[in-house]
Amino acid sequence: MHPTRVAYIVPPGGTLGPLIRDEISGLKQLGPCEAFVYSSDGRTEPNIPSDSRDVLAEGTRPGFFEKASLYPRAMKWKAFKDLRVGTNLAEWVLSDHASIIHTHTGWNPAMSSVFAKHLAGIPLAITVHSVDSLTPAMVDAISNADRVFASSRYTASWLKERGITAGVNHPSAYDPASTGAVLERTGTSFAVLIPQLPSESRAVIDALHRLDPAVVLWIAGAIPKSFKAIIKRTHLSRRVTYFDELLPVERPLVFRSCDMVCIPELPHDQDLPYDVVMAVAAGKPVVVPGVRGVPELVKGSIDEAAEGKAIADAISRYSADAAVTARESERNLAVAGRSLGPGNVDKLWEAFRELSGGWANG
Repeated sequence: MHPTRVAYIVPPGGTLGPLIRDEISGLKQLGPCEAFVYSSDGRTEPNIPSDSRDVLAEGTRPGFFEKASLYPRAMKWKAFKDLRVGTNLAEWVLSDHASIIHTHTGWNPAMSSVFAKHLAGIPLAITVHSVDSLTPAMVDAISNADRVFASSRYTASWLKERGITAGVNHPSAYDPASTGAVLERTGTSFAVLIPQLPSESRAVIDALHRLDPAVVLWIAGAIPKSFKAIIKRTHLSRRVTYFDELLPVERPLVFRSCDMVCIPELPHDQDLPYDVVMAVAAGKPVVVPGVRGVPELVKGSIDEAAEGKAIADAISRYSADAAVTARESERNLAVAGRSLGPGNVDKLWEAFRELSGGWANG
């Protein structure tokens, strides 16, 4: 049997990089499946496979204006870039003999993928991760997909209210973080991983002042100089470790090695953040706002706009009681076994095979 060739459209920017990379890795472990990765914003990110191609950097493909004439002249100029990207994508998809196009939507428009679908004449599957920024035009674009997936039941319910049927497919921790090596640690400190600082980072500093001295913070992602300066000025440096941007191979290791994960603020491009998925799969307690798709995996413990005291109180519940931490860890491992296993990737692959007929175009 010929492989199912999946053309992956990587959304520009946002926080979906680790999720997409792990999903592609999971698909490649299933046979036979090939994934071709395309980018559309001219940026190279460490979480995106190195073999991805920037369709805009390649220039306008031959036949662009002939294909553009297929669309109404009344088209707004703001859609012109989407059409250009879609035309380039169609050319690359056909040259790679792909049998299906798959894209993820958080903040990015889905219109270019819809153009590529119609121009290339092959099926389109879309996974929707966030409904926060979906305009009526984007909802209309998503309705053109042959198959729609939602990353949470919350997302699927929102789409259903607008006439779009979406199958729920939670992000998969394909290589579960509950097994494998951990970082070597000394002492008896309680390490809290914060994968990304919230927009109001002073709440984290306030929380650290309120926490027991045995609690230390591991902070990853972009860290403002002003934050580091305050930490140093208030003599908290010994209780904070900075990881900066975690590489793909580092993320599971760090999640395995901490005692719990704190996500004070949800990213706008994910209704069920992948950091929550990784924490649950690692069997770690999670302090996170209990909104959008989060309650489907964990019990929300802080409000969306939590201040330092609320964050500190939530962390203290675990740092002060090893039994509570152990019970929550067991619960999360059980949830991961039911909802976050390889079966989610299997579901995608089966959908791709069904839509493409299980055969490549060429």
